Amino acid sequence: MKLLETVPAIDTKSVYMSWHDFPADTAGFRVYVRRRGSPSEPMSGDDDTSTLLGITVNSFFTDMRFFDSSILRRETYYIIKSFDVSGTVTDTLFVNPVASESDLIRKVLNAANYKAQMFFRNPNWAQSIYILRYRKTGQKCTCHSRDFNESRNPDCPICYGGGYVGGFYAPVPTQVLLISQDSTEQTQNTALPDGSDIRNLTLPRFPGVYKGDFLMSDRIGLMSVIRTSFNTIQTSPTPTIMVTAAGLGREHPANKFNFEAVRPRVTGSI
Repeated sequence: MKLLETVPAIDTKSVYMSWHDFPADTAGFRVYVRRRGSPSEPMSGDDDTSTLLGITVNSFFTDMRFFDSSILRRETYYIIKSFDVSGTVTDTLFVNPVASESDLIRKVLNAANYKAQMFFRNPNWAQSIYILRYRKTGQKCTCHSRDFNESRNPDCPICYGGGYVGGFYAPVPTQVLLISQDSTEQTQNTALPDGSDIRNLTLPRFPGVYKGDFLMSDRIGLMSVIRTSFNTIQTSPTPTIMVTAAGLGREHPANKFNFEAVRPRVTGSI
């Protein structure tokens, strides 16, 4: 496995991690945290010296418990283990704490984060949107090809062309700012629909958005992410990410996904 990103969120005191390149037969992941010993201590994945944070079928996880020790004091590190349907561990990933930043960089990033939050919380500028990501774990669909590790039927009503039953992970809510919109005509060998809308968007860096993800909005419709980029301040990423997405026509299989059935809802209050 390979680490995709580690993003600390100061306002919620949490650490978001995502990873990729895990074995094709992965059924899920166990996420552990382990206290760091001396600097020369080699990393170990022994379960008896680690605390299990959770088990997930997603290739991402948010730690809500060890922000202070992992980010501020660098006393812990994470261990992510993939397992197959029998429960056997198939791969292990070690995630080091995020490097500390100088006080000056932290102040600049905090100011940028505050400015971004001001924009995203204003309904006149921003709007709600959901991130849809194809499943890469779980039960393989009957249309899944072992040779190509993908669906043989892009219009499959069970996996929506993703190869795994259910098609997508649960939609992840976020906010979006529409920066610009262009219309492009179809050219030979292009994968985009005829007259597709190309939109340039700004989203928060957390949760992460990547090429191949889908964005779903009641106002904008369904879009496919074709490019992402972000700025840095001395290697530290800024709070927002720039996204280029293409509007998808009604014939795209992702439009057949029962979005309302899995849209997150508030069902009660404390």
